[in-house]
Amino acid sequence: MQYRRLGRAGLQVSELSLGSWVTYHNQVGTKAATEMLAAAFDAGVNFFDNAEVYAQGESEVVMGQAFKALGWNRLDYIVSSKFFWGLQRDGVTTVNRKDTLNRKYLM
Repeated sequence: MQYRRLGRAGLQVSELSLGSWVTYHNQVGTKAATEMLAAAFDAGVNFFDNAEVYAQGESEVVMGQAFKALGWNRLDYIVSSKFFWGLQRDGVTTVNRKDTLNRKYLM
């Protein structure tokens, strides 16, 4: 695997990442996600991508459960997530749950 430095942070990030866009939760549960993450990690991938909007937030839940099951040291991998669109819960989107680039939502 080839790695690149992430800006001036000093982190080395794999050139390839494993994302969860249309798979985690919708097509793949925690068990299969755990196997996918492990296979990617064994091949040298240390960068995993997600977003709040993937599967209405459930993709992040599945990925988190998989990381917990794997028990990896948190310093050994990088997780990115994207925010903006917001989440609709129970058919309701309140003003602070859309266009989520605000400190309250992110925290």
